[in-house]
Amino acid sequence: MFAFRLAVAVLLGLVAAGVSGAKQNVVRVQILSKVDEELGVYWINTWSKGALVKQKEEPIVPNGSLNVDSYYGHSFLVVDDQHAEGLTNYKPELWNPKIMAMFTMGEFDLEVTVSRDAKGNLVHVAESAMTRTTRLMETASKVCRRSPEVVKATAKRKGLAAAEGSCTIAGAQGEDEMIPEFAECLTKAIAQDLAKKETEANKSMRMLEVVGDRARNYTCADPEMETTNSSLPSVKWQDPEGGLTYNAQVFLDDPAAKIYLVDNFATDKECKALMDHASPHLQDATVNGGAGKATLSQARRAKAGGVGADLNNKNSVTAPLYRRGYGFANHVTGYKLDMDGQEGYSVIKYGSDDEYRPHCDGDCTGAEFRPGGRVATMVIYCEQATVGGGTTFSSSDVFINGKKGQAAFFSYLGPDNKTDKGRTRHSGCPIIEGTKWIATLWMRMGVTAEKSWQHYDPSGLPSAYALAQAKSGVSATDAASVEAQHSAVDGRKAREAFARGVRI
Repeated sequence: MFAFRLAVAVLLGLVAAGVSGAKQNVVRVQILSKVDEELGVYWINTWSKGALVKQKEEPIVPNGSLNVDSYYGHSFLVVDDQHAEGLTNYKPELWNPKIMAMFTMGEFDLEVTVSRDAKGNLVHVAESAMTRTTRLMETASKVCRRSPEVVKATAKRKGLAAAEGSCTIAGAQGEDEMIPEFAECLTKAIAQDLAKKETEANKSMRMLEVVGDRARNYTCADPEMETTNSSLPSVKWQDPEGGLTYNAQVFLDDPAAKIYLVDNFATDKECKALMDHASPHLQDATVNGGAGKATLSQARRAKAGGVGADLNNKNSVTAPLYRRGYGFANHVTGYKLDMDGQEGYSVIKYGSDDEYRPHCDGDCTGAEFRPGGRVATMVIYCEQATVGGGTTFSSSDVFINGKKGQAAFFSYLGPDNKTDKGRTRHSGCPIIEGTKWIATLWMRMGVTAEKSWQHYDPSGLPSAYALAQAKSGVSATDAASVEAQHSAVDGRKAREAFARGVRI
């Protein structure tokens, strides 16, 4: 066991240092849509007569985005998806600015924003890590140029020949001639260095996922694996409603990523109520499949049912647990989350060979947070499998073998409004023997009673319900209710039936 943990630690250390056998010339592009139409993204294969290779079957929805790993010199075509049918090869004579935009990858990671200009043409703005850091440094240079210290240093050098390698000009006559040259030199030198570091950091994050997934497979295969021993000091929190004090182990405490395990968080009575009320409504669990739609996937094999917490019912068994979850979350994160408009419980049953492969519950790319998206998760363990079923955070070298009544809590939004960069990516190990029951609370920021979680997908993009509302004028709540009812009748899988979740 010790040898395995040591090996994992060495691998993670190598990744953090940027030492890996992975391709070193990979660069990433993030394509952001600012148009009302859905967009298709194609790589132009110049070695095969301009054959167009679609990067994802699902188009980019309005205000959505797509991340693609690519290489220096590769070109991409962005097309209004409704006009893409029959488009197999790119030829210059087919160019149509009304429905097409094109860009080529450079040396650094790229962010491409697609919009329409005043003439209605599809246009794009490409900004690389290099240009972003250059802009930041140009701002710093302006400040530097007015700095009294720099002005004084310039006066001392006035009329003197510049030293070799200096950013000053020999015989410069005053600040206006001399300092801009210094600022330009400073900007280029530091911006290039920072851009390389940003690109390498993104590569390291992707390599961390690969190493973490391999470590996860070994972890899940070990039937004797116990919860990770934490070296961080534990946290205590007193529930103002029940008066009890809860002790939480701390496994990760970074600004944008935190992982805790709280002992004795749920009572037997609370767990039994959740399982009993969810059992008649269990359906195949789904994942977010793009365009705000819930989709079945082999990556997630389990049964799930929605159970709402009736917070206004004084006799509710599970409402105190719900409030307790949000109380703890706000205590350790400072988020100040409101319970209005939040998701109910997702009660999940894992049977033999069921699992949930590595994933993030919200956005974990380090991107700017979108209001309405998930920012934290609480997993309440109500029944422990005999063998298997642990929870892995392989990118953070954390394993939790959750026992009945414990609750794992993790958050993935930093104070700078940027999301976690993969540290809370996690999985549920396969069940080898027995059954595992959990109740999950997915917590969001920016939802209200009037515009609830049903309007957003996990990352904060418009949900299928919100898109249906926009197209037909039907409210998102009504659309969710209708789809959930259809799911119960004909087997279509609605979004875990939360819209009709039983309230207890």
